[in-house]
Amino acid sequence: MPEISVVKDKSLKKFLNADYTKRSKAVRRAFSYELASSLLKEIKKRIPTGEEWLDAYRDSFEIYDVIDSPKNETVFVIASKVPAKWSMADVDKTVVYFETHLNNAIGGILQEFSPFSVDQIPSLATYGSAAVIRRVRADEIIDVRSANMRNRGDLNRRLGVAKAVFKTGPPVIDGQLYFDINFAVMRMELGYGDIRKPHWKPVLRNMLKHARRVMQIPKMQKRLLKCLNPAYNQYSRELKIKRNKMRVSALWGLQKMQRKLSPTQR
Repeated sequence: MPEISVVKDKSLKKFLNADYTKRSKAVRRAFSYELASSLLKEIKKRIPTGEEWLDAYRDSFEIYDVIDSPKNETVFVIASKVPAKWSMADVDKTVVYFETHLNNAIGGILQEFSPFSVDQIPSLATYGSAAVIRRVRADEIIDVRSANMRNRGDLNRRLGVAKAVFKTGPPVIDGQLYFDINFAVMRMELGYGDIRKPHWKPVLRNMLKHARRVMQIPKMQKRLLKCLNPAYNQYSRELKIKRNKMRVSALWGLQKMQRKLSPTQR
């Protein structure tokens, strides 16, 4: 490991006074970003393949620099901004009713079991009925979702008798995608639903392991020690590297799903 060389007293005095705060911040930024990059790489490896929405989710991750963090500390967050096509607007206040005026067995069954929360609509090749979107209070979604999950076994059995063709992926009705990707991701992480693949918890549980791995990279060691070397005056480069920006207020939106997924909704 390279050693810090001590130079003239004048330079050392400057280092101990004015420079040290900036140099230490440069070290924190360099290390924090590399740690976030290591964690993100492992998270992406753990996300399953095989469905288009999973690929969109995996590709949506970025590392963001929180520009208004408390006390101007260095904070990097890993966040996902999935394309709008994968989530309906106001999905937290949306229920779907199926209505049919035809003598269609599948449509009649769906109408009987209506309403559905967006995440509980069965994915079928054809529906034989029209989907009608209605807005309700957010707390009503919990009751609708619970009823859907309670009746899922009976619904699937009757759809099977009616020769309904089940398909993989989110439901598409009359060209409209009905999908709540945020809820689907949380169910996948917590081990509920059809795809059960935790990808955040196992990685964050081993954060110290990732931190040690980053510190053992020779180039990283050299980079950090250079910032602390009084003879090196280019440390400010670490402070000027452009990153994706995010404000603290945006972080509250990332925590919304944790409150949304209560035990009754699983």
